[in-house]
Amino acid sequence: MYFVFVLSYILLGSENIIVFYFTYEIILILVFAVMYLSSNSRGGIEATLFYAGWAILGSILVGIGLILLILLTDEVFFINLVKNKLTSNEIYYIYMLLFFGFGTKLST
Repeated sequence: MYFVFVLSYILLGSENIIVFYFTYEIILILVFAVMYLSSNSRGGIEATLFYAGWAILGSILVGIGLILLILLTDEVFFINLVKNKLTSNEIYYIYMLLFFGFGTKLST
């Protein structure tokens, strides 16, 4: 769990979108490992696998949203994103991908 706290600090201090995404995914893998290894019953293992399935779905949605954001803005730093002008449709699709992606991950 120490690694989760260290990675959370890196995640919150990250200015790069790619570092943010991969750090977030590593944290989720570590949480999955702790859940799986500490499960003592079949129900606990099933819950862990259920968590993994939803986390993978969320990872795909967030990944697509961030790839779309990087491709449309040609920026990988959060601070430079405000300088770009996106259409309302582009903002809507990126928002929906990130909303449902992070929502899926956080709800599990």
